[in-house]
Order: sequence, then C-alpha cells, then structure tokens
Amino acid sequence: MSTLQHLQGEHQKVLARMARINEDAGGAELSSEQRAEYDVLLQRSEQLIRQTAPLKRRRERRLDALERAEGVLAVAQDPDVFEIFVRKGPDGLPAADLQALMEARAFTATTAGTGATTVPNEIATSIEIALKGVSAVYNVATKLRTATGAPITLPTVNYTSVAGGIGAENSAGTLDTSTPFGAVSMGAYGYKSPILPVSVELVDDSSIDLTAAIMQILSASLAQQGANAHFTIGNGTGQPMGIVTAAASGKVGTTGQTTTVIHDDLVDLTESIDPAYHERAIEDPTAAFGFMMASQTIGFIRKIKDSAGNPIVTSDPTGQTKRPHLLGYPVYRNQDVATMAANAKSIVFGMLSKYVVRQGPIHLVRTTERYADKLQVGYQLLARWDGNLLDAGTHPVKYYANSAT
Repeated sequence: MSTLQHLQGEHQKVLARMARINEDAGGAELSSEQRAEYDVLLQRSEQLIRQTAPLKRRRERRLDALERAEGVLAVAQDPDVFEIFVRKGPDGLPAADLQALMEARAFTATTAGTGATTVPNEIATSIEIALKGVSAVYNVATKLRTATGAPITLPTVNYTSVAGGIGAENSAGTLDTSTPFGAVSMGAYGYKSPILPVSVELVDDSSIDLTAAIMQILSASLAQQGANAHFTIGNGTGQPMGIVTAAASGKVGTTGQTTTVIHDDLVDLTESIDPAYHERAIEDPTAAFGFMMASQTIGFIRKIKDSAGNPIVTSDPTGQTKRPHLLGYPVYRNQDVATMAANAKSIVFGMLSKYVVRQGPIHLVRTTERYADKLQVGYQLLARWDGNLLDAGTHPVKYYANSAT
C-alpha cells in the first residue's frame, strides 16, 4: 500500500469516528469528553489533509505524464505518420506529430538527430522477417523485445544439485549454503544498414509504396550485417555472445575424426544434455530442441547408416515440415557453424531456445543535405540487438568438437 493510500485510509477512519460522535450526541451539545475527543480528531483530520495534498498533486502529475506518454507513443507507432516522415521528413509533419516523435525518441534513448524516428512495430516486422530468413539462431531463439537499449540483467537459478531428504521429527532444518542464483547481462549493440540513396522523383511518386520498398531493402541488408555470425560464434566482447561460444562441451570426436563424425559420438552428444531438457521437449513440442550445424556437415551425416543399413537422417516424422531429423531430433541449418575440421566445434545440440536475442528499438534515419547535389534522399536503418545463452549451470546446449588428430 502506498503512503497516500495509507493516509487516505486513516483519514476515512478519523472522519467516520467524528461522525459517530455526532451521532451519539443525538443533536445535543457534545459532552466534555466527546468535545475533547472530537477536537483531537479534527486536528488530526486537518493534519492529514495537509499531508495528503502534495502526494495527490504528485500522483496527478504522474498520471498526466503517463497519459502524455501513451499519446506520444501512439503517434510514434502510427504507420501514416511514419509514411509522411519517409517521404517528406520532419518538416512535412504537423507540429504536434513532430513533437510526439521527438518525445518518443527520448523515451527510447536514441542518439540520432532530428532526421531519425523510431520504426513502428507494424512496419518493423519486415526486419524480423528478413532476419529470420538469414539467421538460423534468430529462428530458434527466445526473443526479448525492449523499448530502450539500456543494459538489462536476466536472472538464472540452478537448484538441481541440492537434494532434500527425510528428516526426524522436531529436528532442525539444514541450512543450504549454495548460491543457486546467477545472472546474464545483456546490452544492445548497434547494427547499421548501408545508406540507401533514393531519387527525389521516386520519393514524390505516391503510386509506389515507398515505405515497404525501403524497409524491405534495408531490412535484408541489416539482417546480413553479421548478426547471425555473432549470434552463432560471437565472443561477447563488443558483440553478442554466440550460441556455439556459450555452449559447453558435450562430446569430443574419437581419434581420427578430424573431418568426420560417427554414429556413436552423435548419440553421446544427445545424451550429454540434462534429462530435464529432454523431458521438457517432450512436454512442449514447440521448443527448439535439436541439432544445429552447417549444410556440409548435414550432407556428410546423411551418408551415415545404422546397423540395418538405414540412413540416420530422416524426414520430419510428423510430415509438417521439410526439416531433416537426426536420431529423432530436428536439424537446423546454420552456415556460420564451423564445418568439420580439426578441433572444430561443428555441431551443437540441446535446448536451442534457451538462447535469448534481445531486440531494442529500431530507428530510420533520413538524410537530405548529404545527397542534395544528386537530388537524392538517403535512408539508413539502425537496430539494437544482443544475444546470449541463458545458462544457469545446467548447460542446456552442448557442442561436438572434432578430434585434434
């Protein structure tokens, strides 16, 4: 309960007691005892009024700010306002809409100039679609969308090594001295598309869906700016921590397997994952629990056969997708996973959806002066992304490494 609510509750009780005293008097003059109590209550009532007045004003200002923020963000998310910005820039917007976009930029903590605006969620989906088309990790990852790019911390807990037991009656409990809680910190690295020059004639051509065209081109470019490589093998310094980098060792190939892998090593890799994740995958078929590797590695494994002469890579047993399956688990292609070579981490397996992609705000920058001599307008996208494996110590994802010799 807030301080204001507490004081208002007390004031209601004071007023109720004052009314009861008058009621008990039945219209007659109050007795000396009643008068004394009434005066104390009256004094307390006046004191409470003075205490609650500034708190009420503070609450009203806060509510006004929230209402203003909702209105600002509503304008910032309006595709029609965004379309005007794309074609005419900030000068083409009504003063109220321009002010709203300026305030929305403040809410999202962007450092871009007046020629930038936050991309509405409805239009930003094209960036997500483009990223899915080129990023295997993004496809399987858990997405965490945030309104700003400020650092965040995701809590983790690992209590799997602490076991309870039968205790004698009236015996004292055993104090757990372990430290099961941890945290994964995430920032938001800036990914920029190249500047796209568009002729003034095309900008003025209202028959063309300029916004869709620009977003489609810049989204594809932005999605290929190394995002998947970072989500896969990034080192976490000045870039996301990749899923392969963050994974634990599950199996090292037997001697001689420098550019190959054998059936038994793949089985060992799958069984190196905690059984709890296997069970969770059974309970939740939508969870991305399986293999990830490059196409070249998949091609090699397709040639491996079991003792009955059947390929160990099969089609989707459900028939719902064309995704290959290995040992009953789906296989996700990722060309940024290393191909098989000495010491290469060429295969990862496990609960791939434990990898988290943090998505901050996306901004479109519009530049006119720089290309004025060519009668062109420049457009550039800025996206904020980070990624890391949410691992509390149970190692939900592990890798297979080829042998050194």
